[in-house]
Amino acid sequence: MIIYEVDICIQKSIYKEYIIWLNNHIEKMLKIQGFSHFKKFETINEESVQNVIIHYYVENMKQLENYFSNFAKFMRNDGTESFKENITIKRRILKQCD
Repeated sequence: MIIYEVDICIQKSIYKEYIIWLNNHIEKMLKIQGFSHFKKFETINEESVQNVIIHYYVENMKQLENYFSNFAKFMRNDGTESFKENITIKRRILKQCD
């Protein structure tokens, strides 16, 4: 199992609107072959931004590479066009250590 982590820093002024969009985006992601489930986390802070971290659980690296090759550009552009000045996103791939 691979975890595809997406860490989103959201300006609090658009937080509610973005979360509505994000929940729909997550549903679309889970329809992509290999993506089995997700967990969503929020940081606890009092700043002007809120971080939301999504862990997408992907069956294997081959399935994740399929996402990168065939879906990532469209899925990423879908949200960044609407919210680009109010969010920053970091991504990383995690695997379990033995």
